[in-house]
Amino acid sequence: MSHDSGKLSLVGDAIIYSSSTYGEWSLAVDDVRLIGEYTNQSGPYADDYFLVFVPQESDTCYLASFYCEDRDEVWARLAKRFVGLRSFGLVNSADFKSSVLWPVESASRQLFDFKPMRRGDRLQDRILDRLFPPFLVDAVLRDEFRK
Repeated sequence: MSHDSGKLSLVGDAIIYSSSTYGEWSLAVDDVRLIGEYTNQSGPYADDYFLVFVPQESDTCYLASFYCEDRDEVWARLAKRFVGLRSFGLVNSADFKSSVLWPVESASRQLFDFKPMRRGDRLQDRILDRLFPPFLVDAVLRDEFRK
């Protein structure tokens, strides 16, 4: 399996992320309304720590692997643009956790609710879910941060 944690960059007024594993995206700095961090249980075989950027007019979450190239340099530059941007706090987490890092008034709040993904609504699906709980968990933006 090819694994690529990607590259994070700040070009002009755009945050750009590119990874053959996790995809590509671009977001204007002025469009950012929330910055956070998120961990899951995928390590050590896949990246388990992500930076989260949420735009002004959407509940879409743009994820960049914490282990991406140039993260520290870009983070230092973002800290100058986003006054009060907190440093990373989930470095030692190996479970499903999240935290808001900016804006300051929301800092340290949980960013996502984690909900086990279900097989379906049929009786046999519900029985299987009880007997063998699904490993997959869906990270859902908390209501207080939804547009």
